[in-house]
Amino acid sequence: MMSSDPAPDQPRRPARRKPWLIGLAVIAVLAAAATAGTLLRTTGAAAPSASPAASPTFPPPWTPTDPGQRFLRDVLDTPGLSTDMPHSEIIELGRRMCDAIGTPGVTREVLVGAMGTTKFGPQVAEVLVAAAERSYCPERSFSTAPAVAWTPEPTAAAAAGPRTSVSDGIYEVGPDMAPGKYKTPGPGVGGSCYFEVSDGSGSLSGIDHNDNISGPGVVTLKNGKYFKTNGGCTWSKAS
Repeated sequence: MMSSDPAPDQPRRPARRKPWLIGLAVIAVLAAAATAGTLLRTTGAAAPSASPAASPTFPPPWTPTDPGQRFLRDVLDTPGLSTDMPHSEIIELGRRMCDAIGTPGVTREVLVGAMGTTKFGPQVAEVLVAAAERSYCPERSFSTAPAVAWTPEPTAAAAAGPRTSVSDGIYEVGPDMAPGKYKTPGPGVGGSCYFEVSDGSGSLSGIDHNDNISGPGVVTLKNGKYFKTNGGCTWSKAS
C-alpha cells in the first residue's frame, strides 16, 4: 500500500551530485554496448560508386512512424557502415541513448565520448548519437553543461531530513532520501522511465538493479546506496 503524497509545502532537499557520478548517466548505454554485436564504420576512401551498397533489409512490417525503426534505418543507411548486430539490439541501443539524452549533466560530448570508448569506437559513436537525436528522440535535447560544474547552494530545506518522495535525479540513500520500499504508478500513458540502484562507484559492476518501466514499479533502497531515476516517474515511500 502506498503512503499518501507528501504535503505540498514539505521542504525538498536537492540531490547532491558528486563529480564521479556523471558516469552513471550513461551506464545503461555502455552496458548495452558491452554485449552487442559489431557495428563497424570503414575508414579511408569511400566505396566506388560503381558498386553501391545493397539496401538494408528491415524487419517487416516497415512502419515509418515507429521511432525505433526510423533509428534503425537511419543507422543502416550510413555509407561505409556494416554490422552483424540483430536489428532488435540496434533499436535497443538507440532507446538507451535516448534515456541518456536529456539527463541533467549529460552533454552530447559526454555521451559520444563514453560510447567512443566501447568497441564501437568514436566514428560509430558519432553515427549512433546523431541518429538517436535525429530519428529516435528528436523531442529531447542535451544538457548544456556537465553535472560536475553544478554545485547546489546550501538551503534551509536540508535540515528537514531525507525526502520520502523523489522524481528525476540522482540521490544518496540516507542523506538525500530515506531508506525503505518505494513505489511509483509509472510515467503515464505511452511513457517509459528508467531507474537504477548502485553503489555509486560509477562502474558497471556497481549496479545492483536497473530497469525501464512503462507502468507501476517497486524498489527497495538501503542506506549507502545511490538511486537514479529519469523519464518522469515519481517514487513515494510506502507505509
